[in-house]
Amino acid sequence: MQEFNLTYMTSKAHVTLEDRTLHVKIGPFVKKNIELSSIEYFFIKEYKDYKELIIRHTKANGKVTNLRIICSYGIEDIDNLANTLGVHFPAKDLRKIDPKEAMKLMKAVNTQKMALWIVFFLLPAIMTIFFLPGLTHYFDSGHENVKIEDVISEKDFPTHNLTIEGTVLNQGMWEKTTTTSRGSSSTTERNYFPLISENWKEGEPVHVLIETGEMTQAETDEFVYKTSFTGTTRNVLWEGISGDQTDFFQKEYGITFDKNAILFEITDGQPDSYVIWALGLVIFVELIIFFIVWLKYRKSM
Repeated sequence: MQEFNLTYMTSKAHVTLEDRTLHVKIGPFVKKNIELSSIEYFFIKEYKDYKELIIRHTKANGKVTNLRIICSYGIEDIDNLANTLGVHFPAKDLRKIDPKEAMKLMKAVNTQKMALWIVFFLLPAIMTIFFLPGLTHYFDSGHENVKIEDVISEKDFPTHNLTIEGTVLNQGMWEKTTTTSRGSSSTTERNYFPLISENWKEGEPVHVLIETGEMTQAETDEFVYKTSFTGTTRNVLWEGISGDQTDFFQKEYGITFDKNAILFEITDGQPDSYVIWALGLVIFVELIIFFIVWLKYRKSM
């Protein structure tokens, strides 16, 4: 049995060759067994900071794939392992041909180049999806005056910005969130009230849950007597009433919500105006990261 240890920073790989089988363990979770007869090619790709051993092989299910192990310069085991494979399969050793041709034969992508494209395209796409509900509300300039009965009948509205006429149930939920950063704490408070029609009877499901910001007791007392409320329906993608909120009203008041009930946030002015600044900041940071990754990629070429 022959053993090889390949390490790069915190990445550690232990490889043993026994009974014409490579037993590969990378970190605590990745374990591979590769029959020598299943190997098509192998090659060592050199980067500025590390080397990468790539072994192209056929899995038991017939799928051809690449095993990639990175290793620091100065660790001889990566070359020793490749040399051992070369003794068994000299025709499959691609180390002596042009690196670009070797990578092409192995259908292996340049990992540093891939990282560059991930930073440039994938991360902005992910962040755009993350901000999509906020962007939807920010660019929604419409407004409709409706009655609670229109919402109950699930009438389609051309906008999320509504003024709804209805009656507030004076059975609310107060939610406080405390965040701590650098030794200082801040607390935000949200209030929730069911909005019903005048004909609503106890035991019937509720179709709208109003969300407000922090209010004093006097403001709360005044709020529950209002009959017109201007705000934004929060029903884009993952927005909506949470299970904790419905559970609270069921447990504390015996109030249930319709499966299509909406969360309606009271807003003053354009909703989600923060999202443009937040997205702009994220894009700026991503451009800096992209520039750093690009510089590292250029230096490694």
